[in-house]
Amino acid sequence: MNRKDDCVVIDEAQVLPELFTYLRPIIDSHRVPGRFILVGSANPVLIKRISETLAGRIYYLEISQITLLEAESAHISLDDHWFKGGLPESLLAKNSKMWMAWMDSYIKSYVYRDLNFLFVIDLSPVIIDKIWHLLAQVNGGIENVENFSRSLGVSSITVKKYTGF
Repeated sequence: MNRKDDCVVIDEAQVLPELFTYLRPIIDSHRVPGRFILVGSANPVLIKRISETLAGRIYYLEISQITLLEAESAHISLDDHWFKGGLPESLLAKNSKMWMAWMDSYIKSYVYRDLNFLFVIDLSPVIIDKIWHLLAQVNGGIENVENFSRSLGVSSITVKKYTGF
């Protein structure tokens, strides 16, 4: 059965970098806007292993978090938005227990797994947690890359690579 006019939605497209190369001739054979919808962290700029950018064949739509204006119009307090963040599931959690469960899952799935995959790095959850704690301690102060590297047990080059210092 010919399904060339169906809309195909592919979630987590970043997990399969070769998909982009496979899609190019399919798109070129029947150019219909919106025929393929790639969802997830599918931006090739983020994924170094993708050789096919689909330039001229792709449109990026970044979906942002809930803004302060949107939160205000939905009667969500500035404090809630500040402390819970602007992602809908986090911001709209019914109580602190649900928020903590969502945040724990988000950190485990996105930070520990996806960032390591997307940026082809291998930071353990322990190192990531230590980096977060160190960054929180120097918030608003002066960072010292050498102190960070000693605390983490990694080189200063590694600290610079993962923190952007």
